[in-house]
Amino acid sequence: MPTVIRRIAHPDGSVVIIGGKNREQHPPNLHACLLSQALGGPVEDLRGSVVFAGVTPSDRLISLPDAVLAEAHKTCIGTTSLTASRNTNERDNL
Repeated sequence: MPTVIRRIAHPDGSVVIIGGKNREQHPPNLHACLLSQALGGPVEDLRGSVVFAGVTPSDRLISLPDAVLAEAHKTCIGTTSLTASRNTNERDNL
């Protein structure tokens, strides 16, 4: 059963990190740790697959705020837009 591992109060909207059970049996997730830190959360040993999601004050899951999504791309992919990433990948495949 997935559970909320961490809640991050970001200026553009709260974010939750959700993970499944038996996380300790999985290898560390470096990208998730880096993104958690970049969003102002603690540097922690996030393990296995996790999901970052926006969350309302009433705990309803929503899309990530645009600023958080941009930070995710910058931190994990090294670009600030999906378009730039797609264009680079398409060019490399030619």
